[in-house]
Amino acid sequence: MPRHRTPRSDGTRWCPHCKRYKPRGEFSSGSQKDGLATYCRPCDRAWQDARRRAEGQRRQPNRDAPTGTAWCPRCRRYVVGSIRGRPCKPCAAAYAVARRGGYKTGPRGPNLQLPITSGQRRCRRCGAVMALACFYIFRSKKTGRRYYQSTCHECFRQEKLTVHLALRQSVLVAYGGHCRCCGETTPAFLCVDHIHGDGSQHRRELSAKNPRGGNSETLYRWLRAHHFPRDRFQLLCFNCNMAKHILGRCPHQDAAAREHA
Repeated sequence: MPRHRTPRSDGTRWCPHCKRYKPRGEFSSGSQKDGLATYCRPCDRAWQDARRRAEGQRRQPNRDAPTGTAWCPRCRRYVVGSIRGRPCKPCAAAYAVARRGGYKTGPRGPNLQLPITSGQRRCRRCGAVMALACFYIFRSKKTGRRYYQSTCHECFRQEKLTVHLALRQSVLVAYGGHCRCCGETTPAFLCVDHIHGDGSQHRRELSAKNPRGGNSETLYRWLRAHHFPRDRFQLLCFNCNMAKHILGRCPHQDAAAREHA
């Protein structure tokens, strides 16, 4: 007798294990041409039980899971957002970490992140569990989806400040690290000056490409991307820069001219 038979027009289908026609509703979804499995559900369940007994496994009893939950076979409890028949995210993450030889920097990571439904979130940097109000909300430009930042407010500000200071230090080193007018070397007093006085026009050009183009970090990134051009920019201290802006010329230059005269 052939293993596969053509389905009947009355909505029945042939099961090669029990060797009879059964309604299509008794077959699970599968890889056959009609989108169903080869064997009916009772035959497939019997085959799965026989395989488990041969391998020494025990079949999990059927449980009526509460709405929106699924049974985790590792922690043996109902977990919100879990997938039926699979371990929950904390159990899967713990198993993956144990397989890699244990934690190296502590239990921090996306796989151990708290669910949004708990109203809390773990900071990726400090590891503290805080309320969702302590994390910034961002919106994806591609999908428009809103999501929470992985670091808390304080850690996020510290990361931004660290990146900004490193970028500023690279600009100061590239332009000599001292004021071209008076020789001031304190980093907190130094700033980038447009030699030809076209600073406002340059900031407008940056703002046309970026809504936040007027801040100093955007200028630093532009200088780094253009290999720190020296024909338009120089380092001045705040006093010399303001004197040049208000008076058109720094008094240090007048004093140096009188000394040489």
